[in-house]
Amino acid sequence: MDYCSRCGASVTTTAPTRCTACGRPVFTDATPSASVILVDDHDRFLAVRRADEPGRGLWDIPGGFCGIEHPEVAAVRELREEVGLTVDLGPFVGMYLDRYEHHGVTSTTLNIYYLAWTSHGTVNIDPAEVSAVDWRCLDNVDGMAFAHQRQALSDARRMITEQTGRLHSPTAENR
Repeated sequence: MDYCSRCGASVTTTAPTRCTACGRPVFTDATPSASVILVDDHDRFLAVRRADEPGRGLWDIPGGFCGIEHPEVAAVRELREEVGLTVDLGPFVGMYLDRYEHHGVTSTTLNIYYLAWTSHGTVNIDPAEVSAVDWRCLDNVDGMAFAHQRQALSDARRMITEQTGRLHSPTAENR
């Protein structure tokens, strides 16, 4: 945080600290986001190409920032907004810290992931958020927008293998 949220004075030390002008405690809290790793019958996940910064043109997992809502609700909402699909969430995959840089401001994010399996809906992208979609093998992390996604996909792959006793082999078709 560069400025005190109470009085607007410049804060020059790393949080947690106190504003030297008014004494208010200053903290840097992680911003929660929620995402759905949507998996098909061939153990591929739905990747979306980002249409906006940060990371325009890179691959991402459908999701976004939580409003004043539970992360499960946010994850389902974001999937519906970005690609027009509604799912019943599967298991919680994990939480991962990362950095998010936008408009010259870097913040810490707490990224929450859930698994879900495809229904027979039709993908209908929101072009303001998504420029393309692709079904990718769970170990294909090339070109992903955020560093933590490598671990989230690895954890999802491990969970699927443990739950089903199998994971389809990567092939040229599903890479």
